[in-house]
Amino acid sequence: MRIKNNNKGIALITVLIFSAISVAIVGALLYMLTSETKTSGMTRGYTEALEIAKGSSEYIMQSILQGTLTCNGGSICANTGDVIDLESYAQNINGYTVKAELTAPIIVEQAKTIYSIRVEASRAGSPEKAVIEFIYKVE
Repeated sequence: MRIKNNNKGIALITVLIFSAISVAIVGALLYMLTSETKTSGMTRGYTEALEIAKGSSEYIMQSILQGTLTCNGGSICANTGDVIDLESYAQNINGYTVKAELTAPIIVEQAKTIYSIRVEASRAGSPEKAVIEFIYKVE
C-alpha cells in the first residue's frame, strides 16, 4: 500500500473544522442572550416586589401614626403573628400579594411604643419575592 502525497482533502477538513467552531460560537452567543434575558426579567420582578414591600411598609407606618392600624380583620394588633390588615392598600396593587405581620409583641414603655413588623410582597406565579423586616418606634 502506497501513501500518496496529495492535499486535495485538506480543504474539506479545514472547512468542517471552521464550520464547527462557528456553530459553537453562535450557540454560545444564543445561550448567553437567553440567560441574560431570564436574569433581567428576574431582576425586574424582584425590584417591583421590593418597591411594593417598601410602599407597604410606609403605609403601615402611616397607619401606626394615625392610630388606624388593625390586625386579623379589624382587631387591635397585640401579639406575635398577628396579620396586619392591608386590604385597602393592597387592592390597588395588581398581580401582587402583600402580607404583613407582627414579628414580636408590641412593647410599650415610658410613653414609647415599639413595633416589630415583617412585610412580604410576591407576584402570583413568580418565584421572586421581597421581604422587609423593620422595627418602628413611636414616642
